Formats: sequence, structure tokens, C-alpha cells
Amino acid sequence: MIQAKATRILWPPNRWGKIASVLPNERGPLALSEIRHLHEELEEENSKLHKRLDAMKRIEKENSTLRDNDQFHEYAFLPEKVGPHI
Repeated sequence: MIQAKATRILWPPNRWGKIASVLPNERGPLALSEIRHLHEELEEENSKLHKRLDAMKRIEKENSTLRDNDQFHEYAFLPEKVGPHI
């Protein structure tokens, strides 16, 4: 989640200027419990992403090992390049 605050209008040029910082009446500041809950959700999602990244790195390393071995070549699956010609 990205959180940001706009402070200036840059485009179009005829609207250049500072933006007033106003909190709408129907929306109040977040309660501390809401912030904790959002933080926990982000931590959980972050953990899941790290696990997926670790799995992807492991698979890439295994594939790299296969490519580096003489057992795997780009042309190994092309019949005209490998094996006896009939």
C-alpha cells in the first residue's frame, strides 16, 4: 500500500499552485486499532510475497544448474540436430 499526500498542482500550467489540506467532514482520522489491523495485513502479505520470491529463486537456480550441465541444451529437443538420421 502506498500512502502519499499531494501538496501542489503542476499540470495544467494555468492551475499551478498549492493544494489546501482539508479532511472531509464524513471522514475522520484512522483509529489506532485500524492502523494496527492494516499493518498486520501488510506484514502477512509481505511474508507471502517473500515465500513466493524464495520459491521462484530456487526454481531459477535449479533451471540454471540444468542449463549449466551438459545434460540440457537448447537443441536437445530438435530431432534434426540430435540422434541418428533416418
